[in-house]
Order: sequence, then structure tokens, then C-alpha cells
Amino acid sequence: MGKALFITVKDLKERSIISGSTDADKLMHFIELAQDMHIQNYLGGKLYNKLQTLIIDGEMDDVANADYKTLRDDYIKPMLIWFTQIEYFP
Repeated sequence: MGKALFITVKDLKERSIISGSTDADKLMHFIELAQDMHIQNYLGGKLYNKLQTLIIDGEMDDVANADYKTLRDDYIKPMLIWFTQIEYFP
């Protein structure tokens, strides 16, 4: 099973102070680090794994998973963008 990130590099660049010209490969590491350290801590293992599974299986947009999608889009994404900036800018 692969790993799904809750935000994209595009999300990060559009909604943060990180420059659009910053190398995407460098940012991926910091997104993953922030997600593993901070987001997983707040969500707990079961919810974190459930969201991972929904994204990997392509089921996040299913009507039955609307609450998970709202959680990710409205709450987790903004948190992860800020936590990624914290990790990126020492």
C-alpha cells in the first residue's frame, strides 16, 4: 500500500508564503514530514489510516464519504499547509 498526501504541492504554493518557483521535489519531503509528525498525531492512527485508504482507493469523492472529504478539505489541508511551512522554514 502506498502513501497518500493530504495536500498537493500546488495547494501548498497557492495557499502559503512558499514561492511558486520552489522545487516541488524538495517540498514533497516536507509535506510528508509534516503530515507524519503533526497530522497523524492529531487524527490518531485509525482516522489517519482511514483517510489514507480513501485517497489511495479513489473513494474520497464518494457521497458516503462526504464527512471525510469535508474533514480533509476544510480542516486538515489548512493545518498541513501551515505545518509544512513550519518544517520547511527552520
